[in-house]
Amino acid sequence: MNSERLSVTAMSEDGSSESVREIEASEGRESLKGAVGSTDMHYVVENLFDDYKRVDYNEIVQMAEKTWRGNAWKGDRASAQLVLWSTNQGQEQVTLSVGDLKGDNNHNIDGSRISVHFVKSTKAARGNPSQGNPQEIIPDILGSTDPVNIEPFSVQPIWISIDVPKDAAAGWYKGHVTAASASGDSVSFNFELEVLDLTLPDVKDWGFFLDLWQNPYAVARVNNISSDQLWTKAHFDSMKPHYEMLAAAGQKVITTTVTYDPWNAQTYDIYDTMVKWTKKADGTYEFDFDIFDKWVQFMMDLGINKQIDAYSMVSWASKIKYYDELQNQEITEIVSVTDPSWSGMWRAFLEAFVPHLEEKGWLDITYMANDERSLDEMIKAVDLIEEVSGGRLKVSAAMNYNNLNDPRLDRIHNISVGLIYIEHDSKQLYSVSEHRRSLGLITTIYNCVGHYPNSFIRSNPAESVWVIWYTMRHKTDGYLRWAFDSFVENPFETTDFKTWESGDSAQVYPGVLSTVRFERMKEGIRDAIKVNYITEQDSALGEAIEKEIWKMEAVGFAVDPYNGVKDPGKVNIPQTVNRLKAVLDDASKQLIGAVH
Repeated sequence: MNSERLSVTAMSEDGSSESVREIEASEGRESLKGAVGSTDMHYVVENLFDDYKRVDYNEIVQMAEKTWRGNAWKGDRASAQLVLWSTNQGQEQVTLSVGDLKGDNNHNIDGSRISVHFVKSTKAARGNPSQGNPQEIIPDILGSTDPVNIEPFSVQPIWISIDVPKDAAAGWYKGHVTAASASGDSVSFNFELEVLDLTLPDVKDWGFFLDLWQNPYAVARVNNISSDQLWTKAHFDSMKPHYEMLAAAGQKVITTTVTYDPWNAQTYDIYDTMVKWTKKADGTYEFDFDIFDKWVQFMMDLGINKQIDAYSMVSWASKIKYYDELQNQEITEIVSVTDPSWSGMWRAFLEAFVPHLEEKGWLDITYMANDERSLDEMIKAVDLIEEVSGGRLKVSAAMNYNNLNDPRLDRIHNISVGLIYIEHDSKQLYSVSEHRRSLGLITTIYNCVGHYPNSFIRSNPAESVWVIWYTMRHKTDGYLRWAFDSFVENPFETTDFKTWESGDSAQVYPGVLSTVRFERMKEGIRDAIKVNYITEQDSALGEAIEKEIWKMEAVGFAVDPYNGVKDPGKVNIPQTVNRLKAVLDDASKQLIGAVH
C-alpha cells in the first residue's frame, strides 16, 4: 500500500497560535487501525512540549504488534494498553468487544472479568502552579465503554484490565479484543495471558501501608450534595462506591479533620471540622464528635480500618473554629503553637477526645496528624499528647525535610519522608526504617507537588510504579500521597489548579472513574505484596530481589519554564520498571519451581 506525507495544521482554541505537523497517510478505504502499546506511556496525536517523552501520531502509525502477552498471579490484575488510530477517514461509533480467555482442559477466564475502557482525555498545563499555563491533552480517564468517534488522523487509547480469579488454573489463556466502527472497519488483538501458580493475598492481609488522603467535602460537591445534606444518607450513599475503590487498593488510613481548614484553603473544597467546638459561657469547651464518629465508622465498614489520622493540632494556618455561646456566633481564631492559649485549648480537646476514642474502641489506632510542620512544633504537641493520654494517643507526620538522625523521631509513631528529601545513595532511610520497625513504628515515603518521579497527570504512567518500587528500595512500610480526591472545579475540562501541578490533588475522577496513573500505582503496590510474599517463602530469593532493587539509579531533578517538574532525561523510568518486573517474574517462577 502506498503512502504520502500530509501537513495538518492545528489551531489553539483562542486562535492565537498554530502548529503544523507532518503525518503519514496511507491510501485505501480502511482507516481504523490499531496496535498493542505499552502501559508505561501516553499515546497522543502530538507531543507539544519536550518535558516528557510521549508516543505521537508519527510513531504510532509505525506500530504493528497485534498480540499482547503477559502474566499474572491468581487473584491478580493484568493490564494492557491498546492504541487505535485513523488515517484520512474518521471513524464513527467505534465499539469494543471481548470474549472469554480460553485455556487448556476447558479452563476459562470469563469475559466479565475483562474490563475494556476507551481512555478519555483532559487538559493539563505545565508549571507549578499549573493554572493559566500552556496546556496539552492527556489521556488519563478510565471508565468509558460508550462508543467513540475518532476524527481523521487521530488517536484513541484503550485500557484493558484482566482480573484473574483466585481459583483459576495455572497455565496459558488466549482470547481476542476487537474494535469495530459503524463503517464496518475493524481491528482485532490477540491476548495471551499466563496465570502463574501463585496466589496474591487478600487485600485485607496486605502489609503495604497505603495512605491516600480523602476529601469527603469534594466528593459531596461533585455529587451535587448540598451543604445542608452533608453527612446524611445521600452523602454517604454517594461516597460508598467511591471509597470502595480506595479500599480495594489497600488503603489503611482514614483522613479526619478535628479543626477547621487545617491545610489553609489549599484545596478547591475546604475541609471543615468533623468535631464541633463550643466555647461555653464560663470559658470551658465542649466537643461534639457526631460527624467524626459517622465518618470513621463508615470508612471502617468499607474495610479501611488500620489508622485514623486527626488533622491537626499543628496546622498550616493554626485555625480553630468554635461556636461562642457568649457572642452567639461562630469564631475562627488563629492559635499558633507559640500562642499562650494553644496549650489550654488543645488540652481541653484532648481531655475530651481521648476518653471518647477509648469508649469507641479507637484510641489505639488514632493518630494526631501533622503535615509538613517543623519538628520543634510537633514535639510541643507530642509533649501535650503524651501528658494527657498517658502515651496511648499516637502521632503521625509528613516531613518535608530530612531529620532522620534526630532521636525525637522515635516519639512520632508514623513518619512519612518526602521523596525529594531522601539521600538516594545513602542507606540512611533504609536503616531508620528498620530501626523504627523494630520499635513498632511506621515509616513511609510520600509524594506531592514539586516531586519527581510522581503521579501528576502529565507524569508518564511508569512513574507511578517506579515510586512504589522506590519505597521498597529504602525498606519503608509504604506510601503516602495527597490526595485521592481533592477534585478541582471541573477535572473533566482540566486538572489544573491555582496552587499545584496539574493532577496533583486527585488520583481519580468523579463518578467512580479510575485513571491510568492510579491503575499503575495499584500495580506497583501489588508488586510490593508479591515481593514480600516471595521473601517470606524464600529469603534467598528475597535477598536477590533486594539487590536488584538497590540498583535503581538516581533520577535527577529538572523543572519546566513554569517551575513544574519534568523528566530530566537522566534515567529511563519505563526501562527501570520493566527490569524490576522481569526480576520479580523470574523470582516468581523460581519459587513455583522450588515448591513443585
